[in-house]
Amino acid sequence: MVEEFSDLYIFHLRGNARTSGEKRRKEKGNVFGEGCRAPVAITLLVKNPEADVHGRVFFHDIGDYLTRDAKLERIQEFGSLGGISAEEAWRIIEPDAHGDWLNQRNANFSEFIVLGNKDGTGEPTLFETYTLGVVTGRDAWCYNSSRTVVAHNMERMAEFYNAEVDRFLDVYADLESSRRKEKVAEFIDTDPTKISWTRALKRNLASGRHLAFDATNLTRSVYRPFFKQWLYFDRHFNETLSKTPRLFPTPNAENVVIGVPSSKTRSTWSVYITDCLPSLHSTDMVGSQYFPLYLYDEA
Repeated sequence: MVEEFSDLYIFHLRGNARTSGEKRRKEKGNVFGEGCRAPVAITLLVKNPEADVHGRVFFHDIGDYLTRDAKLERIQEFGSLGGISAEEAWRIIEPDAHGDWLNQRNANFSEFIVLGNKDGTGEPTLFETYTLGVVTGRDAWCYNSSRTVVAHNMERMAEFYNAEVDRFLDVYADLESSRRKEKVAEFIDTDPTKISWTRALKRNLASGRHLAFDATNLTRSVYRPFFKQWLYFDRHFNETLSKTPRLFPTPNAENVVIGVPSSKTRSTWSVYITDCLPSLHSTDMVGSQYFPLYLYDEA
């Protein structure tokens, strides 16, 4: 708009009901009454092709803690834009390079060292390695508040999986590997009370690999913010581990990780710190990245 118009006059009337606390009290009444929850502004856009200066932004805020009647009375007192000019109440705003009018950001942020970067640019980063959290692909089986229950669930699922491997090999043992993979989907029992199939587990079945339950893989995990659960942490029964084994290679491994939402998050920015193995969604429901204090070598 600053490129299209010569002058822009914005008279901000507040009234944003989608706020809370002190901010809500400052917004106070809406000029259209309680039926309107959105903040309201009177905007006048002037297009003067003969103007010497273009893109001037004039802004006036009606003020804090005003009721609807007080705002309407104030509007009547001004009478027009000229009334605001007569009181020298316009504030001239210079939008910054990011298009911010109000609450302009501090440009120094772009100069900070980034937390991490995987695009291979070679720029300095605070963390050499970071990772997504654990993706089990079968949370109902791999997570539980009871260590005993999650152990029982995983034992039961492992037994059923191995039985399916035996049943599959009885029929397709002589097929080539590529042909076996084609047969898996139509062959397996998909009863959700017995197992939760994912691509990786189907590949293991197609290759005839038996998998055993290992009680040493039981560990504490942060499933959601402030909600710890027991996790069966296993490369075969968890769909994606990413680099979490370098952060928490064993149940007794000590570490601290900072969790932040992934770049495509739908929520507001948040930060979470934990000393337990985190799930993918323990910081944000879209996904989270975790930055560790320690990295463990495979040895």
